[in-house]
Amino acid sequence: MQRRITVATVAALLGAAVIAPAPAFAAGPPEVDHFVETESHIEQEAHGPDWCGGAVAFDVLWDRRTEGTFVGRTRGNGLSYGLANFRSVEVYTNVENGKTYTIQFRGGDRESSIVDNGDGTLTLTVTVTGSTQYTGPDGRRVFLDAGAFSFSFLIDHNGTPGDPSDDLELEFLGIDGPHGRFDTWDRDLCADIATLLG
Repeated sequence: MQRRITVATVAALLGAAVIAPAPAFAAGPPEVDHFVETESHIEQEAHGPDWCGGAVAFDVLWDRRTEGTFVGRTRGNGLSYGLANFRSVEVYTNVENGKTYTIQFRGGDRESSIVDNGDGTLTLTVTVTGSTQYTGPDGRRVFLDAGAFSFSFLIDHNGTPGDPSDDLELEFLGIDGPHGRFDTWDRDLCADIATLLG
């Protein structure tokens, strides 16, 4: 599950959601996990008073709830592949005036490629597809991201290439995409929060 948590977190940080077809798995019982994760904190308390480089002059409460289903199976090559369908709601709130900026995404991600490098590491590629809606304080949509992208990272499999439970992420290798409509891809989240919630 550690690999799945990393994948979901990266997908959320990149602001994309996911719906993808399941990869072809070999016979065998799948691992199925239904999950719900909630987080909440004041950004300036969690990340320091210079959060966003000081661009946001008010305290911001951040809340996120993610729920979905993860499915993992072992393919014929002995490596474990996973996919998840999930929905997440992320809310940034100016604690001084109550204005909110809401980010909702739904879709999925799948481990589309795993390469055993033969040196104790795996190169893992994840494909993310889906849509993310960004809603301003007035309840109207201000941005939309919809489509797909892939990202890869290097994993230390700790001597067990077929068991992702003890995997350790070593290096983020980059992003391919995006493909589709991504209004926020080159936007500055901090500048948007300062403008929309100030």
